[in-house]
Amino acid sequence: APPPPPPGGGEEGRHARVTSIPTELAAGLIGRQGAAISRMQEDSGASINISKPQPGDASQRIDICASSAAAADEAVTWIATRLTDLRGVRDAQERGLSFSDELKTLLALRPRVRQQVESIYQMCGAAREECLRALEESGGDA
Repeated sequence: APPPPPPGGGEEGRHARVTSIPTELAAGLIGRQGAAISRMQEDSGASINISKPQPGDASQRIDICASSAAAADEAVTWIATRLTDLRGVRDAQERGLSFSDELKTLLALRPRVRQQVESIYQMCGAAREECLRALEESGGDA
């Protein structure tokens, strides 16, 4: 058996990813009291750290570290999907519209379930709420 990692969390066996997000969307990515980012870390097993914004910064760096490439990639995919959802909210608000109940539902889902809904949506093109219902009816993770 390979030796255990050295004390202090050596990097062997760790998979890192780096991405960035617009500073204006960081709070939405993190969620109320950190709930959204905590769910992602719990679901994926990845550590996700968002840099503190500096005055005038348009984006913030996100460092992702996980024990597997799949977990790191899952975190990156979740971040991209959540940013798409958050941009939908922002765009609706900028046009003076309230955002849809569907979008509110999507933002509240656990990351893995949200990804499953998106996969079903991309396969069949049905409304995302219908995809969620189908996932729930099939006994999926929802």
